[in-house]
Amino acid sequence: MVNRIFIISALLLVLLSMFSCKSSHKRNELTPVVFKMTDIPAVITEPAARAEYLAKHFWDGTNFMDSSIILITDRLNAHYSKYIQHLYRCSESTARESLKKFISSALNGNEGVRSYILSIVEASLYDPNSIIRNETAYIWVLEILAESTKIDEISRERYSSQLTLALKNRPGHKAIDFEYITTIGKELALSKTKGDYTLIMFYDPDCQACDKALDYINKSEAIGKMGARLNKLGIYTGEDITKWFQSSGKFPSGWTVAHDKEMIITVNKLYDIRPSPSLYLLNKEKIVLLKDVTPQDLELYFKSTQ
Repeated sequence: MVNRIFIISALLLVLLSMFSCKSSHKRNELTPVVFKMTDIPAVITEPAARAEYLAKHFWDGTNFMDSSIILITDRLNAHYSKYIQHLYRCSESTARESLKKFISSALNGNEGVRSYILSIVEASLYDPNSIIRNETAYIWVLEILAESTKIDEISRERYSSQLTLALKNRPGHKAIDFEYITTIGKELALSKTKGDYTLIMFYDPDCQACDKALDYINKSEAIGKMGARLNKLGIYTGEDITKWFQSSGKFPSGWTVAHDKEMIITVNKLYDIRPSPSLYLLNKEKIVLLKDVTPQDLELYFKSTQ
């Protein structure tokens, strides 16, 4: 767990460094803030309890009205990275409470500080390329932003749109049905697929990450053991049908390769397919079990069921 958090921290700092250029070399009238960790009462000795306390009070010493917070953004980025590490150590209820408190504090702060914090939160929790992208955590953020009067109407509408999409096809809910056309021209619907499980892989023919994911899935012993119990769908949602058809041969037998009929998935935003590939696992009743996971996550799930 420690190694995982260290890697997350290092990669997150690289991700957030893109936001540092504009504000790292600002004028020196103000003294840049040095962020300090919250002191945990000595009477709290149990590690989990200490992590929970720290998450709840992580930003207590930060004055969000102080514009010097973003004089040297590397410092804020590093502090935010440590904060995300602590959320990983906490219960979901504590993480939610803490994140909502943090966002509310930022919204009530200096305009420049608010704008910067919202940008790094979106980059870390929502951007498809972020190694800590977390839809659940970002939903907690969006629930505040979509209703906030502290931001402009255009931004509020954008956050509201993100929230609507994020709430679709959540684990535990029935997947939205859609129709698709296979390489032999057969028209089918998701709701009519057979098997105890259905794996949907939304992909793009030119996506190298998609090729790697497909290779991993095909070589996985645990996934392979599912046999006919697992119905595997490769769904292309773009508009270049010729390219899709020509590249469909990369999928081996056992896969149904198809394209989104009339681009309904894309046009109506039925699924969040920003990451490529995007993997969904459904049960026999088409209830979402896993949403937007890695092939490794998929493999671990089936290992746990065997």
